[in-house]
Amino acid sequence: MRRKPMEFSPRMVYMAFMLILFLALLFFFVKGRSPWVFLLFLMSVFSILIRWRFSIKEYMMMYDVSLYIVLSLLYPGESIFLTLPVFYFTYHGRFLFAMYPLSFGLYFSRGSESLFYTWVLLIGITLYLWERESRKYRENADQLRNRIYQLEETEATLLLDYQDTERMSRLAERQRIAEILHDNLGHELTAAHLSLKAADTIIQSEDTPAKVPIRKSLERLEKSLTQLKESVRQLEPEKDNLSLNFEELTDRFPVPVKMEIEGDVRQLKPYVRQLLHMSLKEALTNVTKHAHPSLVEIGLEVTDNIARLTVKNDGVYEERSIHSGNGIRYMRKRLEAVHGSLSTQKGKDDFLLIVIIPLQKG
Repeated sequence: MRRKPMEFSPRMVYMAFMLILFLALLFFFVKGRSPWVFLLFLMSVFSILIRWRFSIKEYMMMYDVSLYIVLSLLYPGESIFLTLPVFYFTYHGRFLFAMYPLSFGLYFSRGSESLFYTWVLLIGITLYLWERESRKYRENADQLRNRIYQLEETEATLLLDYQDTERMSRLAERQRIAEILHDNLGHELTAAHLSLKAADTIIQSEDTPAKVPIRKSLERLEKSLTQLKESVRQLEPEKDNLSLNFEELTDRFPVPVKMEIEGDVRQLKPYVRQLLHMSLKEALTNVTKHAHPSLVEIGLEVTDNIARLTVKNDGVYEERSIHSGNGIRYMRKRLEAVHGSLSTQKGKDDFLLIVIIPLQKG
């Protein structure tokens, strides 16, 4: 298995160069053997370690810089320690702050020390620019990954929406064909059957050769009516129990659910039952994603004119996700296609989703 090549980041180079600076300052301490140099060295180490361990504003280092400058006024030969704040400020993009120790450092520097300040300044600026570009690259990569995730989520939702819509269309079409066969062809065959039966009764007492064909036609018509009834029964969508479908969803739900159903759900057409089932499934999915309830209350009320579904939870609901979810948006479009509606109400301690579907008669 091939190893992934090691990638250098600006942060790693910054830490490495800071270590080089400390080693250089330690060299000055060994060379000078001054107790003030040792004090400056320990203070520098402590200052950088504190800022590496804790999140401290950059301007707080100005106190350290002021102390460096005071000691440099007393001991001009120790001004080399001002390279640490110069490098620190330039790497973090605080160039105005960096000018404060840089100006004093160049003033007190002797000979090649000014070149050392210039070298530290250029490296700090280079690392700052590198870090800025890396940050932009990471932000763009994160935005791209987030966009890809949103597109994949939208694609999955659209696929499910297409499948659900196709299923509802099939159910509605099967119901329409079954009603046409029952109302039109069924009535015509029934009328023909009654007419033949009446004719058979009239000629029953007469000795006529028409008895046999009429009797056979009557038998064939009765068989046709039986086959038509069986075909209509098979064409009609199953009259499934909506409450049982709801129980399948709530049984798997990780939070206690209280459900109440009022009215005759058997009068609902198949596409209405499908829409209610899909709405409840989407509502419970949103509760799982965005809320932390202790109880979910589900209510279904079926009247002669409407079917009303309510889903209420007492959990904390994320404000930004109430209207931003794709599932809720697509569900609202599906409901509006059948002149229904979806609305939400956010209270102080609860969240309520309301689905209303008008019931068509005939």
